[in-house]
Amino acid sequence: MGDDEIEPQLSSLGTGIETSPASTSREPLGYDRAEATSGLVPYVTITYCPDPTLVGTTLQLTAKPLAIGRAVADGFSIRDRRLSRVHCRLGFDRIRGEFTVEDAGSTNGVHVNGERATAGRASDSAVVRAGSCVFVCMTRDPMQGLKRSVLRVAETELTALILGETGTGKERLARSIHHHSGRAGEFVAVNCASLTRELAEAELFGHSKGAFSGADKARKGLFATADGGTLFLDEIGDTPPSVQVALLRALQERRIRPVGEDKEIPVDVRIVAATHADLMTRITKQEFRADLYARLAQFTLRVPPLRERKTELLSLFREFYGRRALHEIISPSAAEALLLWGWPFNVRELESMVRSFKMLRGETARLDLEYLNEAHPEVSRKAGAASAVPHTGPEIVVPQRHNRQSLEALLKQHAGNISALANELRTSRSQVYRLLKAANLDAEQFRN
Repeated sequence: MGDDEIEPQLSSLGTGIETSPASTSREPLGYDRAEATSGLVPYVTITYCPDPTLVGTTLQLTAKPLAIGRAVADGFSIRDRRLSRVHCRLGFDRIRGEFTVEDAGSTNGVHVNGERATAGRASDSAVVRAGSCVFVCMTRDPMQGLKRSVLRVAETELTALILGETGTGKERLARSIHHHSGRAGEFVAVNCASLTRELAEAELFGHSKGAFSGADKARKGLFATADGGTLFLDEIGDTPPSVQVALLRALQERRIRPVGEDKEIPVDVRIVAATHADLMTRITKQEFRADLYARLAQFTLRVPPLRERKTELLSLFREFYGRRALHEIISPSAAEALLLWGWPFNVRELESMVRSFKMLRGETARLDLEYLNEAHPEVSRKAGAASAVPHTGPEIVVPQRHNRQSLEALLKQHAGNISALANELRTSRSQVYRLLKAANLDAEQFRN
């Protein structure tokens, strides 16, 4: 983006389109503008990392695979104790249009879409986990064009129609259009599916005192309330036919007549509408007016579902949680699980998950795979193969007195504190890590 004034409002669709500097999208390192114009710029985005300053960083991939590790001489280094010095290599095969992933002999392994991989290929949007870091492989940013479109339409008076699945954050996008339009008036939203034929005109255009039974005083309608601002017509596709007629005239004339009044009132209202419905199909079935569609669709924006916005998903999680550093509020394995889930109910589903977690575990808890296994097993299932940290080298035999059951009990007792566990076992921290690896236990799952 590169525009400091617009970035805070446009980097995380679905939540007011704002983010923090740590998760700001950046041009990929080594960015080739000629390739960007062609539409194919293979890169990986660091979506989770113990170093919060690196979250959101994008790394372009070239013909030469990019080495990633804790101390890489020719590649990209990340401060992460669970990364080997040279952990893995990520590349892109332009002939086959696939990402390449190679484990460089790491201790803790590499996982692609939840499965252990030594060498292989990955498709667009693949999730790669190395050490405590999680990467997303992309050849295009599905949000980049949308962010530009928001700024373009905000500067005009065109009516905007936002299309997208339920829960993708269409109202939030409408608020962003209003914010960038510079309009001084209010942002007013109405769910058109709830408008009945009897009350629609009074709700939209207002009414005079005594205009109908129960109208004991005059009332401004939504159009008048939004005068000088923006009126958001949500679920426009579910508007009753009779209400569609009333809306069409108001959009054409930019004048309204309150129920019970003789004179029309001019209004200066910016209209933004949204729907999850296929309006063209409804027009064919004569369920939606073609002339109303033409008025609404002067500028159309399509919001991608959350499953296609993996590079922003954890930023949204962090925003819903409360702005603490990402590694403090979610474990690597849980972060990976969220990225692998399909999110059928989109941003709304993610927000509900965060709210229920905070209610059950408290404001300072860290969401981990153990919680997902209990509360959302469908989410954690795909990340199951990556939840335990594998080991390489000779097999470690765990003494009977330090078997999986006893180690698990000690981890619970000490809340995953490795130093306390080492003191309890009268051994070194490194030996504790080896014992846990052999028993397929992850201390992170036991930390509060």
